Amino acid sequence: MRYVYQRLHEDIYLTLVTNKSSNIVEDLEILQLLAKVVPEYCGGIVEEKIVLRNSFELIFAFDEAVSRGQKEKVTVAQIKTYTEMDSQEERIHEMLEKVSFRTSFVSTAILFLIYLCFLRTKSVRRRRR
Repeated sequence: MRYVYQRLHEDIYLTLVTNKSSNIVEDLEILQLLAKVVPEYCGGIVEEKIVLRNSFELIFAFDEAVSRGQKEKVTVAQIKTYTEMDSQEERIHEMLEKVSFRTSFVSTAILFLIYLCFLRTKSVRRRRR
């Protein structure tokens, strides 16, 4: 096993774990690319809390940078673009969520109105007796 690391901040290191037969130059290139990605997704401030808050996005960014153990030929800007792209499925899902919420809200409002009408007719019947 080979551990290649780069210091990002006081106590934060980015570590790349490879086998000894890997190309060290490529490993260093990958490490440098990933080291540029981290501040991009953390707003330029590389602190533990911020890295943890953005860890999900960082994993996606790392996945765009490395595929099957090999460095992709991408820049930080391309990685940012790829991870921010909307998908058609995501837009459809969001639209369905909105419709579902509106439908449930309208259904609840209608049921509430029916309940109020029921209470009103019940009180009217009591007055007639």
